[in-house]
Amino acid sequence: MAQTRLYLKKDINRDGRSAVILSVFVNNARMRLGTGVTVRPGDWNEDKQEIKRSEPSYSALNAILKARTIEVETAVLNGIATHGEAFSLRILTEELSRRRVDRTPNDSVEKALSFWDFYAQFIASKKNELEPRTIAKYNTLKVILKEVEKGKDPLKFENIDHSFYDRIRNHMIKKRKLTNNTIGKYVSTFKTFLSWAVDRGAPVHPAYRKFKVDEEDVEVVALTWDELQLLEKVDLSANPRLDRVRDLFLLECYTGARFGDIQTMHYDDIRDGVWCLRQQKTKTEVRIHISKRADAIITKYRSIGSPLPSISSQKFNGYIKELGKVAKLDSPFRQVRRSGKTATEKRGPKWEFLSSHVARKTFVSISLERGMRHEVVMSFTGHRSFKTMKKYIALTEKGRKEDVEKVWG
Repeated sequence: MAQTRLYLKKDINRDGRSAVILSVFVNNARMRLGTGVTVRPGDWNEDKQEIKRSEPSYSALNAILKARTIEVETAVLNGIATHGEAFSLRILTEELSRRRVDRTPNDSVEKALSFWDFYAQFIASKKNELEPRTIAKYNTLKVILKEVEKGKDPLKFENIDHSFYDRIRNHMIKKRKLTNNTIGKYVSTFKTFLSWAVDRGAPVHPAYRKFKVDEEDVEVVALTWDELQLLEKVDLSANPRLDRVRDLFLLECYTGARFGDIQTMHYDDIRDGVWCLRQQKTKTEVRIHISKRADAIITKYRSIGSPLPSISSQKFNGYIKELGKVAKLDSPFRQVRRSGKTATEKRGPKWEFLSSHVARKTFVSISLERGMRHEVVMSFTGHRSFKTMKKYIALTEKGRKEDVEKVWG
């Protein structure tokens, strides 16, 4: 009968770590096999034959030890089944060689912990769970990581430390010219992947948890109440295309729903004046009370048996700028974006800054300005904290002046 046991070698390398050895006992003979794993003696649990949680990569390294033990025990069982009592360590060695289990330590660890293998598995596992736009963001992150890796050593989880964070951030600033907030989003996306990998045994350097996610305050582009009325009243009878675009944009403004959710609105989800919306982005359900303004747009299409107009977000963002220009939404606007320490300023009429997302910000800003409680606004938009929703609020000078006069006279 065969027995296996893991133990720590007494020799300590220059890094203060010792090799974990797999001992195999077969027919009164013993064989010692390398596992490719090293650990500090204080992080080894002799009784449980495993690495303690005090080792940052304990989960991944224990997974390697378990896989190595299973492979060897499987080879032993197959050998005994084939050779019976004649099975010996020599036959086991041949079996291990045939199965290519007895690899060099570095080869074993690298193949078990390939960074790009993990990334491919991550993308595959999320394709049926996340929206295409989110998957596209992970694919773009992959391109950025490949750019950072180019000409350097292959990416390894254990090397993703603060120095690597500095490298990738500098790359996004200098080569990609990305704004600090966009860089922050990619860093956040990267941390999400690394957390996923840790849960599945990857030996990720613990420094990743402290990677800073940049988040700078930027000018919120939202329509004022007066600008919204301008958009409502502009005559588009000779331009049905822009009329449909206006309907979609206003419906966003009236409900606070995202453009993607407006595009997939099903009339059956509106019951007793309440839209029961399962948000595409967050998968959470919100209940949005349909105002008279919103109901007028919905009824316009529902009465003729037609769904709401369908249009790609790219075309919509172009058309809404055209619509804003026709509606004379030309109040001066300034937008400042920073990449590293470099600030870039853009000035122009407000219509040049319009997009589908402006409508959701308009809903939040006008709702709060006209007295809706912030917790009610959050129940419609699906925001879980006021801190997150605060980024959607555009304070108008008119509203600020009225509040000052209300308090101070």
